[in-house]
Amino acid sequence: MTSGDPSDKRRLYQQILEHPGKKAENRWNSLSRIHRVMRANEADLLSLIDRLRQEPKVALAVMSDVTLQDTRIRDAFFDEVIRTSHNYLSALKMLVEHTRNLMRHYQGTPFHEEYTSRVLTLVAGGRGPLLRKLRDYLIHYRVPPFGTVVELGQDIPLEMIVCLDRNAALEYPDWSRAAREYLEQQPDQIPLTDLIRGYASDLEQVYNWLYEQFPSLHGAEIAEVNEMIIGLQGAGNTPGHPDYHPPHPM
Repeated sequence: MTSGDPSDKRRLYQQILEHPGKKAENRWNSLSRIHRVMRANEADLLSLIDRLRQEPKVALAVMSDVTLQDTRIRDAFFDEVIRTSHNYLSALKMLVEHTRNLMRHYQGTPFHEEYTSRVLTLVAGGRGPLLRKLRDYLIHYRVPPFGTVVELGQDIPLEMIVCLDRNAALEYPDWSRAAREYLEQQPDQIPLTDLIRGYASDLEQVYNWLYEQFPSLHGAEIAEVNEMIIGLQGAGNTPGHPDYHPPHPM
């Protein structure tokens, strides 16, 4: 523990902030926050689209707009699809860029090599390149060719699915090679939820593995930082320490 001299405490506090372990922790926490933002935007988009699957009244209202030539409900729905798609695709691009920035600190290490291998496998699946370029399509080109397909089933009388029109999408001249090849292999109408959920599953495997590496990469440094924190504020004031004494409620 430091002495009661405020200057000693300020000096130790500054040392904690400048410690390599603390800086690494801040970088990883920042990435984790961006990841959570992306997941939240992803959930918003999927929840909106799933309303057509889960609420037949909503699907009927959207379909009725087409039948009656009154597109107000349908327009409002697809306005929300575009808005939430923009948020999701932009956050996905943001996550990619923040991850690249983090990984620059590990270039030349086995960890970086393994990460690169996993990313290449992810990219080879095709969904990632398509979704990342779909952001550019929306921002720089035009509204993506989203539409609906109605399916009839035994248990569900009506199921309306939001899809990406493959042939219309292929008119975009700036697809990456991987994105275009993926598109060309898909059916005429690509269910948007299948595309997003399929990629999300693959992406989460990469990030779950990534976060699991932090203790082996920085565990010793974080232990040093924790000891410095205990020295700064005392074991009794440090949550998680065996001697921690939580403050009494007022």
